[in-house]
Order: sequence, then structure tokens, then C-alpha cells
Amino acid sequence: MPTAPELPPLEWDPDTAEELAHDFVDVGPAGTVESWSWVASPTEQHPLDVPFAFALVKLDGADTAFLHAVDAGSIEAMSTGM
Repeated sequence: MPTAPELPPLEWDPDTAEELAHDFVDVGPAGTVESWSWVASPTEQHPLDVPFAFALVKLDGADTAFLHAVDAGSIEAMSTGM
């Protein structure tokens, strides 16, 4: 599993410039792959230059998933729920 990145939320509304209120929650250093798609032939626009997965990862303690690039080594190593 990927380690927990820092995910700071926006401090200001991009449309109104009003300060946004946040209810921060602690999330764990691990999570669960909810869905994924394999990129067998990455291009220079992709974040990795080896085959990888784009995955929706829900960190432990979070209520929503975020998109993450996962270097799993092979398509066989990826699975929903990992």
C-alpha cells in the first residue's frame, strides 16, 4: 500500500475567495484500493515511465478516496481491496 501523502485541502474558495472551514480528521498510513486502471504503455505525460495503475485509494479513517499512481510492478499485483 502507498504511504499516506500530505493532502492539504484548499484554504480559500477558488470562486469566491472566502476562507473555507475544515473539519480535519486523522487518517492512517495505509488504505484500500477501491478501483484501478492499468496503464501498460505510459507516455511522457504520465507520472511514471514504467507500467503502473491509476487507483482510487481510500486512506484508513477517510470517507473519500483520492487518485494515486501505484507502481505495483505488474498488473497481476494489483487488485481491488488491496
